[in-house]
Amino acid sequence: SRICVKNLPKYVAEDRLREFFSQKGEVTDAMLMRTNKQFGFVGFRTEHEAEEATNYFNKSFLDTCRITCEYLGIKEYKHKPTMSRICVKNLPKYVAEDRLREFFSQKGEVTDAMLMRTKDEKSRQFGFVGFRTEHEAEEATNYFNKSFLDTCRITCEQTFLRSAIDSSIISQSIPFNNMSNNI
Repeated sequence: SRICVKNLPKYVAEDRLREFFSQKGEVTDAMLMRTNKQFGFVGFRTEHEAEEATNYFNKSFLDTCRITCEYLGIKEYKHKPTMSRICVKNLPKYVAEDRLREFFSQKGEVTDAMLMRTKDEKSRQFGFVGFRTEHEAEEATNYFNKSFLDTCRITCEQTFLRSAIDSSIISQSIPFNNMSNNI
């Protein structure tokens, strides 16, 4: 069970999110979405814990920001969503998508590479790399996490494919249809 948390402080880290929300249940995962609107997702072991956390934390304060929480529930899938996409953070400002593709192809077949940019096309210094299989993505994450791409120490983590996250929320931050020129 997952909740969406909006209006997070700009400096908040995933560890802080985990710690904060663990007051109301066992947190299984926490993921931040860094956009012009600070929000993230927190997963709980049970539906009851997620609902309780939503009710308890909605319109409360996380440090200096009043957050809002929305219960997303459990999404049922015919096939379990794979985690064949990784998020790569702290990229060099000048790196291009083909450089990402080339760099990460050392650990598997790269299906796509996408850099996140501001409206005026400046690098936001993170992006996503898709692999053919979940296994390749896991190997790439383990191999490249805390390694260097040129002079920047990057961090890598597996993420859900876009179908695994509520599309109405994620579409506000990551336009997967037109990857190259919206952000």
